[in-house]
Amino acid sequence: MGLPTIGALSLNAIHVEAGGTSGTLCSINDSDIRGLIGKAASQPMGFDEWYGASADSPIVATGGTISTSGNTKFHTFTSSGNFVVTAVAEGSFSNTINVFVLGGGGRGGSNSGGGGGGGRVQQAGSFNADVSVLGPGTSYPVTVGAGTAGFYVASEAANNTFGGTSQFILPGLTSYQAAGGGNGASRTVLQTNQPQGGDTGGFTGGIGVNGNNPDFGVGGGGAGAAGNGAAWNANNGYLGGAYGPQGGLGVTFNGAQWGGGGGNGSFSAGPPRHGTGQYGGGNGGSDFGVIATNATNYGGGGGGGGNNTGNPSRSGFQGIVVAYYTYQ
Repeated sequence: MGLPTIGALSLNAIHVEAGGTSGTLCSINDSDIRGLIGKAASQPMGFDEWYGASADSPIVATGGTISTSGNTKFHTFTSSGNFVVTAVAEGSFSNTINVFVLGGGGRGGSNSGGGGGGGRVQQAGSFNADVSVLGPGTSYPVTVGAGTAGFYVASEAANNTFGGTSQFILPGLTSYQAAGGGNGASRTVLQTNQPQGGDTGGFTGGIGVNGNNPDFGVGGGGAGAAGNGAAWNANNGYLGGAYGPQGGLGVTFNGAQWGGGGGNGSFSAGPPRHGTGQYGGGNGGSDFGVIATNATNYGGGGGGGGNNTGNPSRSGFQGIVVAYYTYQ
């Protein structure tokens, strides 16, 4: 709660704030009472220094890139490392750490292939998992999954490969992990009832549509919407992902949009049939002056390539891990 900033202030109130029992024997020189204002036994101090003093303190931790927004502190990992708790919270502060984990994006399919899938996201409630702090000095290993590199191949077989897995490990307990997005497949792969791109449990890379009519793949699923792409239309081809006219949507975290599916590649005259990536997913290319693009934000799937070696499929973007908690 903290001591008052003005008015009457008693030694008993200071004693209680420091963790003592009201009415029990105490001295102004007790170490816990001096500790409220950070004074050692040999240091001079005045009674008014205890105005506003508080025994409440938040979690103290290191690791990642540290930033704040409002009452929340964020530790953002864009490469593997360790999140280390150096002090647990005291008083009214919570010892709960929230964790957001997003896998690496899959690459697009080559040869007018499908878009890459966005990385999966570890979600519990609103895309985070509550983790109780194990104690001071605890180190939590963090792994950030890589995006899959794009390339060109004339006939790319169906596959179940995908971007790298990201994870946040609770030593001796469990790990929170998110698989990477599926890789898109080439249009030369025969279409079946099975996913033609990588399959990570629903967040797939786009399938490649077989044959020359039509000559394009479909977009990759996003982290926030599973599937293989919304319906094609004359304005923007297949958008990355499924479920709704926008398709391939990833997730929004602290105002940032991540994990979108990549757009499909195309080899076709007439209206543009290359797809548009969403939430950082790459755009698809075509053999009519449009070059596919890499994913541009965390967990995004790469764009599907055109029909020649000069317009290969493009790369997915790496994943990301964020640990965050209340600090004030």
